[in-house]
Amino acid sequence: MGYDVLLLNAPLTKWKPEWIAPPLGLMYIGGALESVGAKVKIVDMNFPGIRLEEILKDLEPGGLLGISCFTPGYRSSTRLAALTKALRPDVFVVLGGYHASFCTDQVVGGQAPFDAAIIGPGEEPIIELYKCLGAKKIPESLPNVIFRENYVDQCINTVQCHLEMNKEKNSPLAKLTKRFSPARHLIRMEDYIQVGSRFAGSVQFSRGCLYQCYFCQVRFMEGKWMPGDIEETVEEIKYLWKKYSLSSIVLVDNLFTGSPDIVYSFCKTLRKKVPDVLWSCDARVENLDRNLVKEMAASGCRSIFMGLESGDPDTLRRIGKNPDINIVKEKLKMLAEEGIKAFGSFIIGFPWEKESHIQKTISFATELPLAWMEFSFATPLPGTRLQSELKQYGAKIVETNMEKWDGQTPVMKIPYISRTRLVDLYLEAIKAGYLRGQSVKPLTE
Repeated sequence: MGYDVLLLNAPLTKWKPEWIAPPLGLMYIGGALESVGAKVKIVDMNFPGIRLEEILKDLEPGGLLGISCFTPGYRSSTRLAALTKALRPDVFVVLGGYHASFCTDQVVGGQAPFDAAIIGPGEEPIIELYKCLGAKKIPESLPNVIFRENYVDQCINTVQCHLEMNKEKNSPLAKLTKRFSPARHLIRMEDYIQVGSRFAGSVQFSRGCLYQCYFCQVRFMEGKWMPGDIEETVEEIKYLWKKYSLSSIVLVDNLFTGSPDIVYSFCKTLRKKVPDVLWSCDARVENLDRNLVKEMAASGCRSIFMGLESGDPDTLRRIGKNPDINIVKEKLKMLAEEGIKAFGSFIIGFPWEKESHIQKTISFATELPLAWMEFSFATPLPGTRLQSELKQYGAKIVETNMEKWDGQTPVMKIPYISRTRLVDLYLEAIKAGYLRGQSVKPLTE
């Protein structure tokens, strides 16, 4: 059976089988397109043995190919688009996601083989694009869609001004006005990650974030924290939990605990309707209080991932985090008392950091009661203040292969620490964690 839309999840060169999760973002795009009658197929190119030539055979003439990627996946996305154009020049190829939103000039302004880029959340723009393609009429402009044909006028007069305007006004690139249901039937859950001998499922309750961390793209991409519908999300969890005999549900929100009152109501509803569910989420330390944590634990929360980032108050202040490290200690103690495991991430190698800053972070991380921790290198992703302020700190980007911009490679040259020494400090942090009996994510090759 043919389809008129093909959605591809771009492969990552450092992908490991145990890391892969269902492409929830593409499932939302698929759900949006199906709501207007599109025939959609989702293919995850991370799995071995998939041949683009074969899956393109069933894409209808003049069909739409959508690719989603973060910055590390841009090169592989470009290769997929180029091969598509060589095999099927009739296909309209659009790139969406974080990289397309912040590097539009690279996507449609140069030699890259994309016909258009989608800026910000993609559900509503891709619906309008699909309708235009079906009518065989490409307009001069569509909201949040940048076409190659009119790139110069659109990008210079619209996108760049839009980016600057939104940075000044502290608002997102594009606001999602309607929530769509993810088209989960377009993937095989059985193909994805396992925890123990059972599957873990992913669900999204909210979008956006309350904060503007120095190194993060989320606030400018998705806007302020926007909760979903509690009843709908709980029903989605109930469906997944029962249908697939899952071991856990992962709430993939960038910040699940954006509103303690709303999250408290969510947990009460979840406890009532799915009393045996086990789940995990991401949270900000400041959003956790005893009353909320008790209810989270009672509703099945077993682990919380937190971006703790640094043990140095000066670095914490600069990156938009609370500089009082004692609060972290208090909250982790509270989580342990309520039976919730704490996972923490840390970043080293900010442009102003000296070795003393990083040693504080290592000491802080290894003294905390964390069940699991990970370290990464500060990476100047497009659209972040970290990238825009490199020069003022005397730092510069020296690794231009964006496939390595995954936090596992130091891509900047910073004034006070060499890249070689940064890797040594990273390995020192991992060793210190292991010696204290903590689980630590290893450095990928």
